[in-house]
Amino acid sequence: MKRQYTILFSLTICFFASCDEKMAPRSETQCVKARFVMNYCPATEPLYLVEILSPSSLATKSGDDANPRYTAAMLDLPASVHARDTIFYMQIHRDPVRESKVTLNFCPAIFGPTNILVCEGIVEQPCAE
Repeated sequence: MKRQYTILFSLTICFFASCDEKMAPRSETQCVKARFVMNYCPATEPLYLVEILSPSSLATKSGDDANPRYTAAMLDLPASVHARDTIFYMQIHRDPVRESKVTLNFCPAIFGPTNILVCEGIVEQPCAE
């Protein structure tokens, strides 16, 4: 009987250990030129839709190969750039742990889903291209 409990206990531990969520580490920081578009969907944290004006592996790509468009929903975007069509440079990264904590509420379907990125800060100088 004791052996059965030991086996059951071991199987339970293995089950919970295998269900442990493995999150990728945050990405490297990128410096990008961006344009403020609008507030993104209502969420547990403020999100803002921006268009990244050059190719970025972190952003969501849409459109065709001839006219690609890169967008992102930004966390921690400073209020100084919250005006439609404002162009600015910022340092960004992707943080899966932080992204998993954001819950989107009802979202009008005026644009598709996009990656959630974190703004580290606005930079004064243009990014090196």
